[in-house]
Amino acid sequence: MPQGLNEKLMKSANYRISIHSQIKLILLTVVTTLVPFSFVSLIFTLKPNLSPSILTKDTAVIGDIPFYAGLFSNIGVLLWCTSVVICLFSYIILKQDAKANKVASFLLLSGLLTFLLLLDDFFLLHESFFPIYFGIKSHVTFTIYIALALSLFIRYIKIIKKTEFFILLSSIAFFSLSIISDVLTDNNILNIYLVLEDMFKLLGITCWLTYFARICLQEISNMISGSLDKDKL
Repeated sequence: MPQGLNEKLMKSANYRISIHSQIKLILLTVVTTLVPFSFVSLIFTLKPNLSPSILTKDTAVIGDIPFYAGLFSNIGVLLWCTSVVICLFSYIILKQDAKANKVASFLLLSGLLTFLLLLDDFFLLHESFFPIYFGIKSHVTFTIYIALALSLFIRYIKIIKKTEFFILLSSIAFFSLSIISDVLTDNNILNIYLVLEDMFKLLGITCWLTYFARICLQEISNMISGSLDKDKL
């Protein structure tokens, strides 16, 4: 068989495989999206006085509030989400390098913890969900989150010491100030503490994202540099 024709056939076969893989991924994406969407919508349909449209409409439209309502809260959720994606994506890359296994596991658990904090912030778990449906007060939820974070940091303290940990400490400090402001707000001391609570929380989230983004960037860069050095050898 002529060399040129053989190359064309190989390219054609790879193209067909690529299209087949993409179709499978599209179907998988559609299924994983529609199944939970349909399940939750069905529950709301069966419940009296509930409409599935409340799940799909924009919050500002449902509440008839200005489009900028909750602006900084929404930005905080986006920053949480960015942190989760960076940590988990970096874990997938770094776990392939035996030298970076510990860092990879640290990023995996950090990503999962961040995802938990994201869910809490997005769905108001400690403020509404847990107290209303389970009778769990917010300070109990905060205690659980703090315990999880401390156990993670203690377990990987050697890795953290090698990183820019002052950024992480500043994040923890801002979160602590946010919790203190929340307590003062509950005691109705001054309404200004409500603004301070959200401000400190946003600063904490921003520093949290900065810390993990820089770790991931540095570790992946080191991994790539090491691979290039091996190729030169």
